[in-house]
Amino acid sequence: MKKGDKFTEKAVVKPNMHKNLIRIAVLLLPIVLLFSLYGCEKREDVTPIFIKYTVTFVQEGYEDIVKEVVKGQTLTDIPTPQNDRAGYTAKWNKTDFTNIQESIIVETVYEVNEYKVYFDYEFDGSDISYLSYDSTEKMYYQKVTFDEYYSLYEVYKDDYTLLYYKEAGTDNLVQITDEQWKIPKNIVLQPEFIENSLINYSVVFFYGEDGTAQKTITKNIGEVIDKEIDGVPELPEETGYSYVWATLDGRRIISSFDEVLNENIALYVKKMPKAYTIHYSAGKKEDGSDYIMQYGNFREVNTFDQTVYYGQEYFLIHPNGYGFDFVKWIDLSTGETYRITDDIWTQMDDLYLEAVWEESDWTGYF
Repeated sequence: MKKGDKFTEKAVVKPNMHKNLIRIAVLLLPIVLLFSLYGCEKREDVTPIFIKYTVTFVQEGYEDIVKEVVKGQTLTDIPTPQNDRAGYTAKWNKTDFTNIQESIIVETVYEVNEYKVYFDYEFDGSDISYLSYDSTEKMYYQKVTFDEYYSLYEVYKDDYTLLYYKEAGTDNLVQITDEQWKIPKNIVLQPEFIENSLINYSVVFFYGEDGTAQKTITKNIGEVIDKEIDGVPELPEETGYSYVWATLDGRRIISSFDEVLNENIALYVKKMPKAYTIHYSAGKKEDGSDYIMQYGNFREVNTFDQTVYYGQEYFLIHPNGYGFDFVKWIDLSTGETYRITDDIWTQMDDLYLEAVWEESDWTGYF
């Protein structure tokens, strides 16, 4: 250094200074992180992201009900389906709505209801082994299922004949029949009897639109009822159906009053679909010989018949041919083609069908 030059001191980092800086950084790091987290919690523009799904409740004839639920959560706000069918209870086809992991569609199912038929009667010596006792109502009852066939218990009383049941507190008559149960509630029945006699017998006719009109004809034992003189009520008429008089249990049909009844009975108007016959023919080959067919228990036949009922579903059969493929049925009277499908019978007379075939490579039935 020359005389007159300024002296400049250089900063020298001592060895221990590095260790001190590291200690300070380590001490400050938790503080910095703490303030950073605190700052994030205070920010109002940060919103957590949730995945949501929909649960759609569907019932025919009503607006769909759509509910949103967060993935993995439980849907608690479950709507109630509309009970819009008499004799049935509407329910959802899914009942567990916990841990929802996808969008789902819930549909309505209908469960048929069961009802109690109570008998308001003091049972004395009757066989009531298949009845149940309701200690609250203090009456015996049997269960019936809506829309299913039923046969009510027949109460017994010495020297009397049970004519019918009447719903307690009303004029509604309830038959002991094998018809379908159509009353969508629990009911109480009261039996109506007529005293037996060794001199005469009585027939009570129930008729009219609601079946409550009533006429009683009493005859001496051994006498027949004359429809004209005694004034038996007229039966209704309807296309495709026959109306007859039936006994209380629905099993005995009175088609003619030529026979002597000689007992107290109640007769009701019973509606019965008329029966018709579908006559099937396999037809003839060009050489005049018969085609042979089989179907179910009908084996190797040229003809067979099927009974159908007006207003009820039927299904045309599909026969197998020996060495021939079945093509279709033809109405012999009109030439109309009949399809192999289910349908409702509305024809007012029998049907005559003949099969159309085509030759096959096979020689057996198929």
